Amino acid sequence: MVSLTVFLFVFLLILIGLLCYFVHCRRVYFIRRNIPTPPISSLLFGHLTTLWSATSYSSQLYQWTQELNAPTYGLFEGTCPVYVSSNLEFLQEVFVKQFIKFNSRRKTFFAHLAGEERAHLVIAEADQWKRQRTIISPTFSAIKMRPLVPKMEECATVLIEQLDIIGKDVPIDMCEMYKRFSMDVICRCAFGIDDTDVQKNPDNIYLEKTTELFATDAELRPLAKINRILPQLGSLLTHFFYLLRWFNLSKTPANLWLVENIGQLVYVRLQSINDKKSKRHVDLMQLMIEAAQSETQDLSANELLSNVMAVLTAGHETTSFALGTCTYVLATRPDIQEKVLSELHEQSNSLDSMANYDTLISKLPYMDIFIREVLRTRVQVDVLSVHNNPDYWGPQPVDEFWPERHLTKRHPLAYMPFGIGPRICVGARLALCNGNQIVSRKIAARI
Repeated sequence: MVSLTVFLFVFLLILIGLLCYFVHCRRVYFIRRNIPTPPISSLLFGHLTTLWSATSYSSQLYQWTQELNAPTYGLFEGTCPVYVSSNLEFLQEVFVKQFIKFNSRRKTFFAHLAGEERAHLVIAEADQWKRQRTIISPTFSAIKMRPLVPKMEECATVLIEQLDIIGKDVPIDMCEMYKRFSMDVICRCAFGIDDTDVQKNPDNIYLEKTTELFATDAELRPLAKINRILPQLGSLLTHFFYLLRWFNLSKTPANLWLVENIGQLVYVRLQSINDKKSKRHVDLMQLMIEAAQSETQDLSANELLSNVMAVLTAGHETTSFALGTCTYVLATRPDIQEKVLSELHEQSNSLDSMANYDTLISKLPYMDIFIREVLRTRVQVDVLSVHNNPDYWGPQPVDEFWPERHLTKRHPLAYMPFGIGPRICVGARLALCNGNQIVSRKIAARI
């Protein structure tokens, strides 16, 4: 009995010793490297509790950058030390010059769920990412975007019609209207669903599931949080998730519903791709299939589905929020609105049909810098410290909306709403074209 008591006492001392050592190592990790760090709010969670309770992830990083007065600092995501930097030279080393050493992203819980066979460009790693990028990049080239512009024009026409039906004297939730518009563009341009009623029918099932998908931050779900704290448990958590689904203890997430239903569209398209009698579709799915067929390495059906889905998850809310900000700025800044309208009037002959890619991209220079300024001031990623640094964006105050700042040559990494380096957003050209088009289509004239 005494021996057991002694054993338990020694075991407890060892546990306490290990815990103290763990805490000590955490506290001195950045100190030893002479890197500043905010106060740790939780032994287990590190700085995650503060990040999770913040208004937004990027705003909290920006706040810490200001408080520490340091372009580079450290924090703990659970047990993992993380460097945060707004130093452009440092970022250029990581994302461009030494990309070969830093070519993968943090593996989220949802990346574990997807697995390698369903990984898309955003989460794919190493050779799989390189293969996918090589195949998919040409899909978003200027020459491939041109045939999609008429589809966007159709969506813009429907939006204008819906606004006319509502009337000028009725308050309108433009963000909600833009969400429907954005979903319409994705349905037509990515999935090839041309007969969608998403802008006219608020009960559209795709709109409903997409709204559910973005209703909460996916990273704040319980299993995702555990994965963030202890990333070593990612594979185990994946098995646990599917076990819950097998026992019907977990509701089918909206993203899985979308995968299953859009997967049917992909399957039908792949079945008909070699049928010479079938009509050739003009959409991103078709372009990806054709790009894959022209390469020595193919995209699997699962990879094709995942990348089509990535267009939805990466492009839906980002586009609608950017357009909402465009509308807000035009409504509150008559001087900016007048410059946009003046340029549109100057190009009135070219703008008779806004289904013209070259007009949208190359003949509207003020529109271009206007949208660039919207993306600099409102982008919700962890680059706020860069986008709000007066050394990079002065002499005009960085909190002032001033599109002309983009006419001055800046550091190539000072502007990164779509990311930087080889992993920059492959759909950036499509998003900018979409933004130019909808702003040009009389939205400014209605305000």
